[in-house]
Amino acid sequence: IVTFLLMLFEVLSTPFMAAFEVETGLPFIVFNAIVDVVLLVDFFIWFTVTAVEKDQQVVVKVRSIMRMRLQSIHFHLNVFTNLPLEIISIWYSSYALWRLNKILRMLHFGYYSMKWATVTAWSPSLIRVLYHSFLLGVIVHLFACLYFVVVRVASSDSSTSFRNWDGFEEMSPSRQYIRALFVSLSGMVGYFDVRPRHPLEHGFGIILIIMGAGFFAAMIGSTQDL
Repeated sequence: IVTFLLMLFEVLSTPFMAAFEVETGLPFIVFNAIVDVVLLVDFFIWFTVTAVEKDQQVVVKVRSIMRMRLQSIHFHLNVFTNLPLEIISIWYSSYALWRLNKILRMLHFGYYSMKWATVTAWSPSLIRVLYHSFLLGVIVHLFACLYFVVVRVASSDSSTSFRNWDGFEEMSPSRQYIRALFVSLSGMVGYFDVRPRHPLEHGFGIILIIMGAGFFAAMIGSTQDL
């Protein structure tokens, strides 16, 4: 549970800090370093100690476990997400931007949902519904951050409609995030009340609607066996 919560913290905080350019003080950097160390230790334990079922047998030899782990995509994903790319921010600014590889930790959530299904009496279909609902919330958050990036990148073009929407530019960061979250969620359900004008806005809207249709289709499909 602790590992899951730490991963969730990184997946949610990293894109928000990068998109909204929130200043990262020393306490936040130290806390992130502690989180990274904890997750790195968890990765090492998973790689060397945890028994793995193979052909209905439990593998207990460390070398055999390591060999199996090396062949899984989960291992390569863990290696990439644990790379301390933020060190580059010593020479180049934008600490949060160099931590965007941590967002890929969200791909581990499916792994945790499958493990949860093996230790609980809940229906697998119910777990899939909860997993897709949770994942939808994370995706909505990521698109809210992406929305603000689109606003910033396209700000030099006076034809943009996102930035001039109800004084969005003059809002506080918290209100900007709430507005961006609303745009992200409303776009996913098909209610997009902002008319895109800039090419980036069109691209953002297209991707948002497609992602929303896919996720809601997956959620409906996961309820068949309930």
